[in-house]
This record gives sequence, C-alpha cells and structure tokens, in this order.
Amino acid sequence: MTPDRAVVSWNPGAERLFGFSEQEVLGRPADFLAPADHAGELDEVIPRLDAGDRAGHFDGWRRRRDGSLVEVTVTVSAIRDPDGSLIGYSMVMSDLTERRRVEEDLAAARASREVFADRDRIARDLHDLVIQRLFAAGMALQGVVSADVRRDVAERVIEVVDDLDSTIAEIRSTIFALGQGPQLAGSVRAQLIRVASMAAGVLGFQPRVHFDGAVDSALPGRIAEHVVAVTREALSNVARHARAASCDVTLRVGDQVTLEVVDDGRGIGEVTRTSGLANLADRARGLGGSFTVEGDPGKGTRLEWRVPAQH
Repeated sequence: MTPDRAVVSWNPGAERLFGFSEQEVLGRPADFLAPADHAGELDEVIPRLDAGDRAGHFDGWRRRRDGSLVEVTVTVSAIRDPDGSLIGYSMVMSDLTERRRVEEDLAAARASREVFADRDRIARDLHDLVIQRLFAAGMALQGVVSADVRRDVAERVIEVVDDLDSTIAEIRSTIFALGQGPQLAGSVRAQLIRVASMAAGVLGFQPRVHFDGAVDSALPGRIAEHVVAVTREALSNVARHARAASCDVTLRVGDQVTLEVVDDGRGIGEVTRTSGLANLADRARGLGGSFTVEGDPGKGTRLEWRVPAQH
C-alpha cells in the first residue's frame, strides 16, 4: 500500500483467498475488503506504525469477490526507505477458517471429556452406593423369606425382591450407558471386560473373561448388544444366587456365537423364580438360538447362550 493506503501490489495468494484479480484491485483503498462493521480497523493500527511501531496485528472479517465473508488474521507493517522515511505499508492476511475449525474441535473435545468425567463419576456413585445398598436390601429380604413367616408375607417379600432385582438391572444398564460416553465406546471385548469389572463389586471377586475368535470384527451389532446384556444378567444371577468364589465368562465367535458363564457356587438347585432366566432364553430364541443352564448342587452352574453368528 502507498502511504495513503492505496493498493499497489496484490499477489497470487491474495487473489486465491479473495477472488479479485490484481487488475481489479490496484489503486483501490486497502480497506475495500472490510465489511462496514470492520471498516475502522486500519485506523487503529496505522497511527502506531506512523509513530514508529514495526507491525500491528488484529483478527477480522473480509469480504470475498463472491460476497462471502472469511475470517482472517492481519499483519500490517511499515515500509521505510534507508533514511527511515515511511514509503508505504504491507498487509498480510491469512485465512483463519482452518484454525478456527481446529479450535472448535479442541473445545468440543474438552467439553466431551468434562461430560464424560461427570458421567463416569455418576456411574461410580450409582454402582458403589445405590446398587450395593439395593443388593444388600435384597439379600436381607431373602433371609426373611427363609425364616418361619406366613406364606402371604413370604410371597410379598419375594415380589419386592423381584422388583429390587429389576431395579438393579435397570441401574446397571444406566451405569453401562453412562460409561460409554456420548458415543458407544468401543468393542464388545472392552464392553464385556467393563461389565465384569462392574460386577466384581457385588460378587466379591473379579470374574475372568475369555475370548475366542473374531470377537470384534465378526460380531454383528445387534447380537453384540444381546451378548453384553446376557453377560450382565448372568453375572447378576451369580451374585444373587450362586455363593461362588470364582466365575469364568467365555465368548466364542465362529459360525455360532456362544457365551458361556461358569461359576463354582452351590449349583442351580431348584429354580423358584425364573424371570431372569426366561429373559435370557427369550433373547436367544429371538435370534434363532438356544439357552441352557445346568449344574448339580454344590458343584457350580454352567450357563450357555448360543445364537447364529449371522443374523
């Protein structure tokens, strides 16, 4: 720019950014690109350059040839001759679009981490406080049933225990959903390990989880959801009924998807309440599969849930 701010040089980068050719720009005032609400920006910088500053910087908006706006960072420098006299100015403008996009992505990532931290804290509180208390209440009520009480009272207590079981299952589902964050986190492998870790609090030990086959790449999403839910329910059953000291969860994926949960507890014995097991059987039948549970008193229980891999 000349000292009176007329454009005397317009390079190819400026033509690419703003769409004006050099012939269209030469001789025009340098702030012709500025929208009305940004027209005074050079008036704030130029006096400082005239007073001796080497350069001035600001961010602002400029209008392209097609009428669209682009945000730019602007550096204006004084050009002086060997004697130090001002002979003009140079102005360099760089497109801020990509930088702003990166900044927005980083801000969104930070916000997402903060939300995930809150969700994780809520999930821990639900697991460590709410589920533990509900589970303890259910165990206490089951102890009442085994005492010498009237039949109608015992039936009512069993109904309450069933309600507590359902509530615990719903809270576990909520905890699992909270733990996934805004997006469903990861593989079936990671989800099962997480379910097993969450179950350790009520089991009193950490279940062992085993995998065989292309668990993450070959398991359809719909079946994966069932596998996670069945594992959660199976471990819940072990915690409530088995009195086990150890438990193994094995997921095998081939032509069939087989989920096996084996504990070393007191065995299945006589099944008086079947709502949880019926749910597992219904899930298997809905996918064209099968469900079995077997075990002898004092020798543990083996649960097998099997469905076709492609569904």
